[in-house]
Amino acid sequence: GSNPTSSTVEIQIAQISDAFKKALKGVIPSDVLNIRLDKSFKSLPAHSTRQNWLAYILHFEGGLEIDTSHSGCTTGFFISQSTYGAQGTTAGHCGTGGEQLWSPEGGFVDSVRYNVYEQSASPNADVLVFSTSAITNYPRVMAGSNDHPTVMGMFAQDYPKRNEGGMCRIGITSNNELCGGIVNRARVRLTDTNGRAVWSHCINLPTQAGDSGGPIYRRYNNGTVRAAGTTNGMLTIDGVASTCYSQIYWILRTTNTGLVIG
Repeated sequence: GSNPTSSTVEIQIAQISDAFKKALKGVIPSDVLNIRLDKSFKSLPAHSTRQNWLAYILHFEGGLEIDTSHSGCTTGFFISQSTYGAQGTTAGHCGTGGEQLWSPEGGFVDSVRYNVYEQSASPNADVLVFSTSAITNYPRVMAGSNDHPTVMGMFAQDYPKRNEGGMCRIGITSNNELCGGIVNRARVRLTDTNGRAVWSHCINLPTQAGDSGGPIYRRYNNGTVRAAGTTNGMLTIDGVASTCYSQIYWILRTTNTGLVIG
């Protein structure tokens, strides 16, 4: 905030990227800008709703709404690449390369930097990435209004065990966290309305429009999660409506990135 005694604008924050610092200096003269780093300082409280993106450039996590000109989808996980830095994910079918992404309040987030989904008729992952270089990154997901577990690694076996429990999902339409088990051991090809056959795993939980891109993860008793993938659609398997997802291994491999963990 502003400090009338010193005629400066003071910002106290736990961490700040060079890109965000440069953006601030572009709108606030450097002779009045005072940035104080304090590792113990929490710049913003956890989100209470999936649409609550107040001050987006300072706070972002998985499980929030992100909008394009034609749809609303769900944010997934933080990933990182040496050239472009920190990036966020959502489902590739939610937007096209170069399309602008927005917060629910109408704040500009970024343009789609890369879309794996558009590169093949049978992509290994239904995912697009956007830059989060100007954002304080929290490697966690919003499981509920008071539940924000930290992402501590990957749950990424190529062939998960059938009926393995503790697999959870969240999305902006379903809203509440749902947990179930894996219903198919091998990857399946989920053919969507665009005619693309996306390689996927599935868990025995329903999903709805808008949940696409949302995190799929394994829950642990210590309050942390491990990333399994992101939602890309739904199939009925043995009479059970099942959420299908792009596996985190293929998301990272096809985008040449690493998972950001706490």
